[in-house]
Amino acid sequence: MKNMILKKNILLIVLSLFIATSVACDNSKRRTAVSKSKRGGSGSQQQQDDTNNSMSGAESTSLGVCGFVGNMPGMLLRDDGNDDWFVEDIGKFLTAKGDPYAKGDEGFDLGTVSSRCDASTGVRMKGTVEASGSHSFNKNGNNNFNFYDGELLVGIFDSKSQNNNAWAIPVEGVVTGGEVRGNYARVIFDWVERGDDNRITEVYGQIVLEGYYDSEQFKGRFLIMNDKHYNGGTPAIGPIGEFYLPTCNFFRCN
Repeated sequence: MKNMILKKNILLIVLSLFIATSVACDNSKRRTAVSKSKRGGSGSQQQQDDTNNSMSGAESTSLGVCGFVGNMPGMLLRDDGNDDWFVEDIGKFLTAKGDPYAKGDEGFDLGTVSSRCDASTGVRMKGTVEASGSHSFNKNGNNNFNFYDGELLVGIFDSKSQNNNAWAIPVEGVVTGGEVRGNYARVIFDWVERGDDNRITEVYGQIVLEGYYDSEQFKGRFLIMNDKHYNGGTPAIGPIGEFYLPTCNFFRCN
């Protein structure tokens, strides 16, 4: 009888280890909690509660809401609502760093992503940019200066994030240039990866946000210019959607 109980306990331990290993393999190490930036010491990989990790709550990411709410209020959408093309373009974007569809350490295991703002999956973002010199940003226009500092944090919340309690696929950008002329603005970011010491260890390409703003929102084209391809192919270049950001959340308005 004791031997049977012992064997049963060993079987349960082995089964638990197998399940834990399977879950760990399903959730790519290329996913993190992205509601906080790595700059400033808070860390984009800071652990959060299970609700935020699954990205199912609109209160944390604005998923399912067509408006600027949550701690990642910006949105990347497609005006035509074609989700298949949207996922294809996101996949091309991710090829600078790895295989978009493979599982494990070398892939992103990308699922489906909605190009609409009212869905439970999608791409959300936040960021801030700084004007050069002593300039301050006038939300009503009449600006004429360059950008010298800032950051962008993008979270790709796909079906794997929603269904498997997996963290989002993060993309971090740091400002390398750009300008605002009147009510037109263009901001250029390097897509970067940081090491444990917060230093930039890799640059995968550039992200360009260009468009027009008013007192409420900055909107326009989200352009990618990858410098690399994970298997030596042609780096991806081109627009992958339309972005929408709250003006004074992104620019530092006076």
